Amino acid sequence: MAVRTLEVLAEETTIVAGADAIVSGLRDVRWPARLEWLHRPGGSSRVLLDAAHNPAGARALASYLEETGLSAVTLVTSVMRDKDVTGVLAPLLPHAARVVATRAASPRASGAEELALAITRLGAARLPVVAIDDPWAAVNHALASPQPVVIAGSIFLVGPLRAALLADGGFEPA
Repeated sequence: MAVRTLEVLAEETTIVAGADAIVSGLRDVRWPARLEWLHRPGGSSRVLLDAAHNPAGARALASYLEETGLSAVTLVTSVMRDKDVTGVLAPLLPHAARVVATRAASPRASGAEELALAITRLGAARLPVVAIDDPWAAVNHALASPQPVVIAGSIFLVGPLRAALLADGGFEPA
């Protein structure tokens, strides 16, 4: 779609992007918080960030977890009340060894306890589920586990936690 947009711009305006610029742009594109791995230098902590805030995004993340063989992650999640909670969480829960439900900084966000209950109702009774309202405390709790941590379910969760992990948490892009 981006390439087609550039073609239309070239046809209808004086804006022209050369083939080298297009190839470079497609090859080097970075999309923070979309299948983005962070790691703690010198440590074993790894965090995968993916907003996965709708069913299609959650299915894409679940597909990536399947392809990479990640089936025992600690999932830190928050979902907005007006979203399809089942559609977002159902694809991800089979890959989780445990879940930390939290609350993103938005008035639309489900509370941690409310979300934890929804996870349990989804048939995930086999999973340990913990509710921690504060997202930073939720991540620190998750990092105490040896499993990779996946933060997903809301852009309002993933964006601020990405910034905090890079600034205060000692993480860097993998």
